[in-house]
Order: sequence, then C-alpha cells, then structure tokens
Amino acid sequence: KDTIKMVMKMIHDEVIMRDGFKEVPLQLRNIRAVYKGRKYISWREFTRTAALGDLKEEETAVKIMHEAGMIIHHNTLELKNILVIDPFWLISAADCILKLK
Repeated sequence: KDTIKMVMKMIHDEVIMRDGFKEVPLQLRNIRAVYKGRKYISWREFTRTAALGDLKEEETAVKIMHEAGMIIHHNTLELKNILVIDPFWLISAADCILKLK
C-alpha cells in the first residue's frame, strides 16, 4: 500500500506541474475536497459543481482531468454517468480483486 500511495502522490505532483492542469476550471481542481469522503460522483453532480453551463466545456474539462489522472472517466454507455474522483480507491479495489485470483 505504501508503494501505491507513493506512486499516486508522484502522479498528483506531476499533474500539478502540467500545463493542462491550468486549463481545468478552478472550482474543479479540488473536486475531492468538494465531495469529501466520496470515491465517485455522477455526471449530474459534476455538472452542478463545474457550473460551466456548456456541455462541450464540461466534456473538455472531464477529458483534461482524466488525462491528467485527477479523475477516471470512460465515455461508454455503461460508464459515462460515473466519474471516479478518487483514482487511488479504484486502483486499490482492482489490486484486491487481482490478489484474489
């Protein structure tokens, strides 16, 4: 677990230094703090928090955040309404599943 935490911190620090991070609206940069304790949120919750008012801008913000590792989002029929705001949680869950096999 310590190794995973260390890697996640390194990824987070890298995100802060990327130019793409500057393109993320200020109200979304600390989305985990807004939904403290939550691991994922719905698309509807995201759009309320983003308050961008434009679907194209919201989709662009999600894409940038996903590419930066801030969130995990897949635009498929089954998953498009879910945004994982705690990527470490999802990685840990996948790790537990893999260890069971």
